[in-house]
Amino acid sequence: MEKSNVRKRGIEQIDFVITWVDGNDIEWQRQKRSYLGKGDTDDRVVRYRDWDNLQYWFRGVEKYAPWVNKIYFVTCGQLPVWLNTEHEKLVTVEHKDFMEMRHLPTFNSAAIEVNLHKINGLSDKFVYFNDDTFLISPVSISDFFRHNKPVDRGIENVIPLKFDKDLIVNSIMRNHAMVINAHFDKGIFIKNNWQKWFSIRNGPDVIRNILLSFWRDFCGFKTFHLPTSFLKSTFQEVASLETEILERTSSHRFRTGSDVSQWLFQNWQIMSGNYELPKRKCGQYFAANMDNVDYIHNVIKRHKYKIICINDEIYDNNFERIKYAINSAFDEILHEKSMYEK
Repeated sequence: MEKSNVRKRGIEQIDFVITWVDGNDIEWQRQKRSYLGKGDTDDRVVRYRDWDNLQYWFRGVEKYAPWVNKIYFVTCGQLPVWLNTEHEKLVTVEHKDFMEMRHLPTFNSAAIEVNLHKINGLSDKFVYFNDDTFLISPVSISDFFRHNKPVDRGIENVIPLKFDKDLIVNSIMRNHAMVINAHFDKGIFIKNNWQKWFSIRNGPDVIRNILLSFWRDFCGFKTFHLPTSFLKSTFQEVASLETEILERTSSHRFRTGSDVSQWLFQNWQIMSGNYELPKRKCGQYFAANMDNVDYIHNVIKRHKYKIICINDEIYDNNFERIKYAINSAFDEILHEKSMYEK
């Protein structure tokens, strides 16, 4: 019903984009090792490890977001054996379909992300999912776009100079801040968007914006690790102004500290004032580990949020145990096979 209402209102339909890699693929592992060098690269196993739960992503979309226009499933050419590639809403996309051949193969999620706007047929409004973000309750278009603008929150944040495993991540976040400060004046932005920037709808994080408002430049931005609503035109604008840094990122086969990622485009949309605040909180990020696995299990079973991110931060021998606990919860609420499965 919502899909027909969208047409009546003349609002462009919304696509979903999800990137995925089968880290268990022996041939993919061999190829990755052949390109792996030394230095400032991020090759942690948690970057690629497969949780064997992608089917629950598709089941969640079918059950909780039936209004979606198209799903663009982006891989290096890998496809799950169970995936129904004949589904009318599913478009399988390989990296070679939208990235330069000289940059392939790539094992760098940032390189893939900065080129998403080049996917043929992609709508100007799309929602980008990592494969660790899931729908566990019904969502509406207004959770992602309102008044033709992305629904989002802009929160300033101080980026640490160094923090062990997150050194590369922090470097990328600082790169985003440098680009934003080069193109946007903080004082002018706050003057024009103070109602959004200091809104209580930002939740407790609004305190960060208040305290950091006295700094001349943006220190950095908080990332929420949830699906992000994008305008393809934002990518095109950034690409026209920051060609060099996007080209550099695209050329890196593994993620490095000199890259930028999808969050640059999200930050750009915020700084352009081209966003709407969410009416209510609908998503939550979880770092998966033994301390909170039971809580995550219950969150899924009770549909506590509409959207969750389960980030792999398991650095001990408990991966299989945690994976089973979480996937069993998914199976309780999404046990029926979707039309995206054979």
